[in-house]
Amino acid sequence: MIHFSHALSYHFDHYSYSHSSSLAKKRDLVLFKGGWMLVLLLLTACTNSSNRVSVNTIPDVNSDIETFTLENGLDVILWRGGNQNAVFQLLIHSGSLQEEADQLGYAHFVEHMAFSQVTENGERPIQDKLAALELEFGKHANAYTYFDHTEYRLLVRQNDLTKSLQALALLTDFALNTEFNEEEVEKEKPVIIEEWRLKNVNNPSVYQQALNAKLSGSRYIKRFPIGTKDSINHATADALDAFYSRHYQADNATLIITGNIDRKALKAAIVDSFKNWRASGEGKSSRVDLPAIKNEGAEIYADDNINGYVLTRSHTFDQSFFNSELGMIKRDQIIALLDIFNDRIAHRLLETQGNVESIFANLTLDPLTYQSNLNFTAMSNFDGLPQASQIIAEEMSRIVKHGLHGKEWFGWRKRRFRDIEEDFRSSLYLASEASRYALNQGLLLDENSYIQLLKDAHFNTELVDFQQVAAKYFTLPSKIVLKHNKRQPAPSKSMLSNYFSRATDHIMPAKAVVSDTQWPLSKVAGSILKKTTLANDIIEYQLSNGLVVRFYETQQDLNNINLQLVGLGGLSEMPEDEVLAARLATAVMSASGLRNMTGAELKEWLIQAGIHLNAHFTFNSRELDMKSTQADLDVLLRLLHLALTEVKVDPKMFTYVQKLNIDQLQQLSNSPTNDFTLRVEEVLTNNDPAFRRMTSDEVMQIDEQRMSNIYDTYFKGTQNYVLTIVGDVSPDALEPLLVNFVANIPQTAAKRGPSRDNPIAPKSITVEGRGSNADATRVTIIKTLPKQAFLHKHHPDIHWIQRHFNKVLFHEIREEQGLVYSVNVVVDGESPSSVAYSLKVAFLTDPAKAKQVVDIINQELLKASKDAPTLAELNKTLIEQRQHYAQDLKNNNTLSRLLAGAEFQGIPIEYVFSAEDYIPEKDIQSTQALMAELLSGNSIDTTFILNP
Repeated sequence: MIHFSHALSYHFDHYSYSHSSSLAKKRDLVLFKGGWMLVLLLLTACTNSSNRVSVNTIPDVNSDIETFTLENGLDVILWRGGNQNAVFQLLIHSGSLQEEADQLGYAHFVEHMAFSQVTENGERPIQDKLAALELEFGKHANAYTYFDHTEYRLLVRQNDLTKSLQALALLTDFALNTEFNEEEVEKEKPVIIEEWRLKNVNNPSVYQQALNAKLSGSRYIKRFPIGTKDSINHATADALDAFYSRHYQADNATLIITGNIDRKALKAAIVDSFKNWRASGEGKSSRVDLPAIKNEGAEIYADDNINGYVLTRSHTFDQSFFNSELGMIKRDQIIALLDIFNDRIAHRLLETQGNVESIFANLTLDPLTYQSNLNFTAMSNFDGLPQASQIIAEEMSRIVKHGLHGKEWFGWRKRRFRDIEEDFRSSLYLASEASRYALNQGLLLDENSYIQLLKDAHFNTELVDFQQVAAKYFTLPSKIVLKHNKRQPAPSKSMLSNYFSRATDHIMPAKAVVSDTQWPLSKVAGSILKKTTLANDIIEYQLSNGLVVRFYETQQDLNNINLQLVGLGGLSEMPEDEVLAARLATAVMSASGLRNMTGAELKEWLIQAGIHLNAHFTFNSRELDMKSTQADLDVLLRLLHLALTEVKVDPKMFTYVQKLNIDQLQQLSNSPTNDFTLRVEEVLTNNDPAFRRMTSDEVMQIDEQRMSNIYDTYFKGTQNYVLTIVGDVSPDALEPLLVNFVANIPQTAAKRGPSRDNPIAPKSITVEGRGSNADATRVTIIKTLPKQAFLHKHHPDIHWIQRHFNKVLFHEIREEQGLVYSVNVVVDGESPSSVAYSLKVAFLTDPAKAKQVVDIINQELLKASKDAPTLAELNKTLIEQRQHYAQDLKNNNTLSRLLAGAEFQGIPIEYVFSAEDYIPEKDIQSTQALMAELLSGNSIDTTFILNP
């Protein structure tokens, strides 16, 4: 996909190690602790089997999956595999649809109370158990209430049997031991009211409008999980307890545990933990009638905040459409058609001269209804609507009439099996699949069974089969939906329908996929001047053109090679006019192709060849990362040579990217939050040309020659690059390739000017604005401390500081005072390349209380900054970080990035292989001192308040 937004704002990039986890997301209306989530989730499994495994069924020892049912009706799914983590999940098969008219919002209220347990002496056992498992609420421990179910989920990192039993005890508490104290219920009401403010089902966003229209006429429209403000205010402990007792029953629940688990030990513990859970004898809650499917007509929605136009042609399949093995195969065939459709579309975007930003097709699963949606979507300006719809119609028709090329299918098939293997390495993916099975009565296959099913089908699929699939599914009746900004004009519904119905009778076959090429070079071979073995068996080569190559042989990722090319000096060392040109140049040149290939053809060829190539121009460096199989290493190094000698600027691509940027800048300038956003950008970027928003005039002044000059000056040749190669290849095999394809890259000098530091706000300031399109005020507090003002020589533990502040604010601001629904603290600055430490606090609250809440949060932070960690706490955090680091080193991508970035960060290269060296010990005094300094007058205090 073309990256077009470089004129808007630039990323604060740095080349360093970071470790983060993210929970799998669901699409459409999910009442998540983090908010209503309206995102697309690609359909990966929605299948069916006719029978559940009964009590005491003997498990298949060759399968990674074991399912069984306890005597009280609790269904259990244990799925070993994935990574070193594990996911513990409890599904209650009741949500807002099971609420009576006087219980609106109770399912969600109960879920809140499950985390808000308090003993008679004021202890909070759930919070203590989360802390014992090192789980942060919202990040590793979460829950959501949906229309037809409630889910509790724990992501346990580096799982072992001890942690498994602790996690199981937590889920047992949610299931059996939740109590409802009137005082705690009253304290929780303001929190839920703040959440209700954010999730108001009458908010004017185009997404809420479309959702309300979809649910119209069904029970769903009357049972949004958030409930009503009146029902929340009138909830009592007894009423909530009655709902809990009625629905939290063993035979109305499913327990799912996936990842790094001991199934035998867990099975015994599950039986012991849940055997006394009450059962209703009624089984799972009955399903409610779904909203009627509408696959015709046109709908138009508008609000103040959406940018541009989003046009979708969509067909909705019945809930059970893919619920069989044959359905799984059919679904995969449709996905293949859509992926190849997307590859072909890339060739045609230039025709629109920047009017169409993107076109893509996907098959999604709507967890609201468990229906599948076949979508063709375009993002464009007004003039691009007829262009985009015509391109969609033509490419659909082309596949129907002429089918696929063999190489397209073979390339997709290869990628598909690679992606499946990657998916099954994630415990979160396994949990998501098991959850979908439990909720939708689907067929559940482990990795070997799933791959075998698809191999049996795909290796016997003929190209004519795809043409028949396309003829059936690409011609289905569809609904057309347009979302746009109400300040912009819109075509009529009849015009929208006509856009997609224009004649496509004379569609020609697609151009054949570009044939294999070895990218021949005519350069005379260079030579290796010096070969040195460094620590940890890293080999360093000094080439005849001055290039330094560092190579580490490893078989931890069999048959694969990772390359990282890094040159110090990026946007921070360029004059302002060159910075602005470089920000657009990377987008244009990376999409302009090589030699006689267009950008779209090159992208398609790389996909078919399984080769990854990506260029970056960051604030501090120029980078190229590449990946291929061992067999294609010679091709990879030829491409590296070409990338440093023959990159071009395609005039059509230049026009396209330039027009896209100008359109987006215009859309931003029309946004109701534009004035506020510009003031925020001015503060945070300090008007640095690498980060600030460009103007339309500046974009227009950039021409093709300036982009070519950027390449010649800052990218071309050897510059001051260091090439890092990590992977499954021997020195004997690598060295001839270096001589023939790398050592003969022309030697050039790196142009480096005086370097600027990453920008920080010049002074403390509060920026306030309006136009958030929500009923709540969004607030971000940032406290920045330049590292030059922090003189402690020992390392502070910013991870402990972040957890400490999050815990304090969650308890005091959310739980005790009910001033916010959620509050999140992030502490940054650990990387050696960072010039400052920063403390960021983000929350949403009642507009009438926003400034008061800011003052209270600052007071609580100041009080909390006087606390000090214990040595045991710091050691525990240190062990956890080092364990994560050691695990990540097993990934060649991470290892190559770390080796390449070591010199940039001033870290001895041998430190990369040692968690003890790379992640130093932390100090109590410096940790406490950093907290105090961040909350002192020495820090720069910026507060951004966006009101409705």
